[in-house]
Amino acid sequence: MSKRNIFLNKIGLITASFYIKLNGYRICQAISAEERRQSFRLRWEVYLKAGYISPSDYPSKEIQDAYENQSVIFMVCWHDKPVGTIRLTPIHSGSPVFELFNIEEKLDESSTMEIGRLAILEEHRTKSRAATFGLIWAAYTYSQQNGVHWWIGFAPHFLLRSFRPFVNYQLLKTNSVTANNLRARQQLPGYFDKYHNKLAAFKINVDEIKPWRWKKSK
Repeated sequence: MSKRNIFLNKIGLITASFYIKLNGYRICQAISAEERRQSFRLRWEVYLKAGYISPSDYPSKEIQDAYENQSVIFMVCWHDKPVGTIRLTPIHSGSPVFELFNIEEKLDESSTMEIGRLAILEEHRTKSRAATFGLIWAAYTYSQQNGVHWWIGFAPHFLLRSFRPFVNYQLLKTNSVTANNLRARQQLPGYFDKYHNKLAAFKINVDEIKPWRWKKSK
């Protein structure tokens, strides 16, 4: 990364941190058992309201999987109330994107994490972008401090394009989905029914993210 970009990154992160706090939000890492349960419940609440799941799919009212213990989970709070969450998952022992897509591309397991499980209460998605950006900011800061150079994940094309001003993504090489991929997608049936032909598996070079341009995203 050039000296100019390092300088601009520092300015961008300082500005972003101020903006997030100015809008009443606080970002934290979910470490305690209760904080992690709060993130699981947030996922359930957001995904249920969006129609991605039905109440019978998750009677515990929590959405979690086999990767939680190895994942780094972040939460955004509005005046101390959790309103959003996201996580980073190391890929050395697998991750959801490999279950859901037939990934052909070879990835560096030592410096790659999957970014996913984004869930933000509707009123905090629409009132401003501070909550959404705050979670991405937290994941970016963690990655910069821990030698994570690549993110992978999946999302609808239109959502990825909205972050294009400061996040330059590339599409992962994939083959046709398998029967195992289709079975895994039943964990969020409504999500894949809604976006199945609009989804993309992606990778992002974390070192090329330009946080000073975050305000230009729509």
